[in-house]
Amino acid sequence: MSKSKLGALNPMFNKEKSKEFIAHMNKDRAGSNNPMFGKTKSEETLAKLRKKVYIYNSNKQFIKCYDSVGFIVKDLHIAAGTIKKYLDTDKLYKDKYFYSKLQ
Repeated sequence: MSKSKLGALNPMFNKEKSKEFIAHMNKDRAGSNNPMFGKTKSEETLAKLRKKVYIYNSNKQFIKCYDSVGFIVKDLHIAAGTIKKYLDTDKLYKDKYFYSKLQ
């Protein structure tokens, strides 16, 4: 967005969309009207989206590698936001595990 439409210069600044409008938009984009309805991502696209995450113990010894944060969420039942936070801060998770994007 251009700088001329940021903040108070934006026509929607301090305005909220009505519940009717939101319901209408949700209905218009549901099911077969959704541009991604029925489409699946190719393995090539999924490979680009996935970022490997490596898990180490507190002594920096390798434990396991996951293809993406999503696989950790499913396997270890930890919230994605929590994993991302520990990836960004380089802190130990529960004083036991260290998450890294680098091997």
